[in-house]
Amino acid sequence: MDVSWVKPQLMQMFGINPTNQSIEDFIREKIRRFNGKLYKYFSFSENDANHALDNLENGILYFSKPEHFNDPFDCALGFSIEKALKEMLPQLLNDKINIKGENAVIKDFVEKLLCGNAPETEYDDPTIKLIGLLYSHPKTNDMIQRMSRGESIQEDELQASFLEALADKDFASRFFSLITDPSKIDTASITERDIMKAVLSLIQHDPGILASSGIQLDDTSRNIISVIRSISAEESIVDRIERIAEASNLHGIDIKTEVANARKTLEPILPRIKETINEHFAITCFSETPDNILMWSHYAGKHSGFCVEYDFTKMTSQNLLLMLFPAIYSTEKPTVPLSMFDFNDLGNIRLSNGSGGIPDLIVSLLTKSNIWSYENEWRMIGYRSMLREQKYYEDIAVKVYYGANISTENKQRLDEIVRRKGIGSAQFRIDDDRFKLKLC
Repeated sequence: MDVSWVKPQLMQMFGINPTNQSIEDFIREKIRRFNGKLYKYFSFSENDANHALDNLENGILYFSKPEHFNDPFDCALGFSIEKALKEMLPQLLNDKINIKGENAVIKDFVEKLLCGNAPETEYDDPTIKLIGLLYSHPKTNDMIQRMSRGESIQEDELQASFLEALADKDFASRFFSLITDPSKIDTASITERDIMKAVLSLIQHDPGILASSGIQLDDTSRNIISVIRSISAEESIVDRIERIAEASNLHGIDIKTEVANARKTLEPILPRIKETINEHFAITCFSETPDNILMWSHYAGKHSGFCVEYDFTKMTSQNLLLMLFPAIYSTEKPTVPLSMFDFNDLGNIRLSNGSGGIPDLIVSLLTKSNIWSYENEWRMIGYRSMLREQKYYEDIAVKVYYGANISTENKQRLDEIVRRKGIGSAQFRIDDDRFKLKLC
């Protein structure tokens, strides 16, 4: 399922106030993606039977608190101190390592290397341009990012990625134009495992290489580059910052204390965010298909329950339709979005005002382990203030599918509701020849 459109649409929704026309366009395009119909599976188990039939008969969509999901990982956002410190690092460098004026380019270069971003390529220096080029191509960028995380990469794998990048004519022409002066760039460093370390070593031992950018290094800047070089091979951002702290007597800086204070500030915020999510949001889930064997097994009492087809072209609530999105399946557990924090004052880190972090928060609530990808799930995220006892009343059910193992008694109960509502029904059977369900 293509989910690349989800974040951009959320950014538009929570950015400049959308017009009525743009809202209608959002909804129309979204409904088109699933052809207007989504499905929900129900069982006749002792706990589910009454409310399942009541929801169908009375046109109710029931929303659950995230904390009540059967998967304890679902919507249980983690918190990455690594990512938080990485977010704080530019501010730490700005506040604690004071490089101004003519050395600003060095500061920018070192900061971006530490944060794992591509250095700007607008500088005249060929080394900086080369590193920017390596970051710009997906293959070489992937190698650099993996090396910066401390992964062990085989030489042949590195060589293969670099050769694949050279197959790109634009990359190749730019690369060869940069290495025409071997006295400036050691081409052997391109295939070494630690590219960042090699580049920083080059800058430290030959500061004149940056002369074309008009930069003059004083002793402080040389010391900083030396420190950065010494920590460039560290696996984690925490280790990198702490290594800087160990060497901070060069500048009288105590970054370790700053990191410890940041931890103390951030850790208590996480429970508050979890409480806020459960206090303000509720979620109801659908599937793209009515014949998913695993969904019938897991959610419809081993095929003894039923599945309801909903027609979202009939739904009138724009607010809920705007918050209907496909689940995002991932191998990485979602963490509390750092866009929700204000890091401008490291002594007073707090939740930011405004809606800037909401798109990232919604994406986190949509993200679940890829082991659930068979569900082909769509989630409708409702604000609990819009719901009545976590229920939304709007009758958009248009058809009911009976499970292959439904009992005669339960089928009769459903038949009565279907007849009163004047909606369609169909019976699934187990295919004799294939692992499939077929409609009678």
